[in-house]
Amino acid sequence: SNGLFSRSQLDEIAGGGTYITVQDSPSAALSCRHQLSTKVDTIQNRELSITKTVDFVARQLRTALEPKIGSFLITQSYLDSLGVICGGVLTNLVEGGKLTEAGVNFVEVDSTSSDTVNIQVIISVPFPANYVALTLQF
Repeated sequence: SNGLFSRSQLDEIAGGGTYITVQDSPSAALSCRHQLSTKVDTIQNRELSITKTVDFVARQLRTALEPKIGSFLITQSYLDSLGVICGGVLTNLVEGGKLTEAGVNFVEVDSTSSDTVNIQVIISVPFPANYVALTLQF
C-alpha cells in the first residue's frame, strides 16, 4: 500500500487472506502489515508465523528421524531412542524460542501396520502480537 487504501480497506483486504506489505515513505523499506494465509478460519491457520513454525518443527523432526528409518528393527530400545531424539529436538526448539512448550506424547508401533512407528508430539507455538489493548486510567 502507498496510501491508496484506507485502514478499513486494508483490514477488509487482509480479512480475505491477503498478505499485505506497506511502505511508510518512498525511501523506507517494505514491512509486513499483517501476515495472513488464505485459510482464515482460525488464528492457527490464518497467521503465517504459526503455520510456518509448525512446518519448521515438522521438518526438523523429519530430518532428525530420517537416519533411523529402514536400517533398524523395531524393539523397545529403538522406540525409546526415537522418543529421545524427538525430545531433544523439541527441547532445542523451546530453548531457542521457536516453541513455548513441547513434548513427546507417545511413540508406539502402529496397530494395523507392524512396520510403522507412530510418534505424537504436542507443541505450543508463540502467537504474534497483532493487537495491544491499552486502557488509560486516571
